Amino acid sequence: MKAEDSLLIRALNREANTYEQLSASGVFCTVINAISSDNSGFFHGGQLIVRIPERESVPVLCGDEISHDGGVTWFTVTEIRDNRKQGSGLSHRKVIGRR
Repeated sequence: MKAEDSLLIRALNREANTYEQLSASGVFCTVINAISSDNSGFFHGGQLIVRIPERESVPVLCGDEISHDGGVTWFTVTEIRDNRKQGSGLSHRKVIGRR
């Protein structure tokens, strides 16, 4: 897996009731845009899938907001899957963000 993308993470600090913005690199991002049912083109839905290699430590939790394009488009993290397998070259965590 060639992981050369970067990611912005906006996380809520519940103690201070403020948002903290973090950045992470060495991840692989894929944007999947949704198509409208009448085939008139893209609509505002869709998702961002981020694959975080096992060697990387990225502090992301469900409910955080993530962006792959420098903060222009934000996605809310709805799911985190553990796809780590010992001895695999593709071992990673999969983060799914939806608009």
